[in-house]
Amino acid sequence: MRTLFRLLRFLKPHAGWAAVAVGGMAGVAVTTVFLVFLIYPVFDELLGAGAGAAVLGGRAVSVGDSAPRKVPDMAMVHTLRARFEGAKHALAQVIPSESTAIVIIAFLTVLLRASLTYFGHYALYRTGLATI
Repeated sequence: MRTLFRLLRFLKPHAGWAAVAVGGMAGVAVTTVFLVFLIYPVFDELLGAGAGAAVLGGRAVSVGDSAPRKVPDMAMVHTLRARFEGAKHALAQVIPSESTAIVIIAFLTVLLRASLTYFGHYALYRTGLATI
């Protein structure tokens, strides 16, 4: 443990870049989970209603079944699902096609994920090289 604290002292002058690296990695993780909600409607469209719920850990809903779709209710999943539905609803006012809105959201999510990956890696490499 003493060695860890000694190494962290070398990192202290570069704490800002280390925080950017950790933030970039967290952002990549969140956008990766968000991409799952973009896949959900694709499964429903191609495999029938309720297929997306089965993929996400819920149960498939048959055509005559009136039970709601079940997705694991965790705080992060609930928040990301609400953000996805909000973005889809906002785009639906401008773009009438739901599938086009999902493609636009997917493009923006992949673009954000790639940017966060770049900046996270850049900050991590810069911190590592500056510490050495």
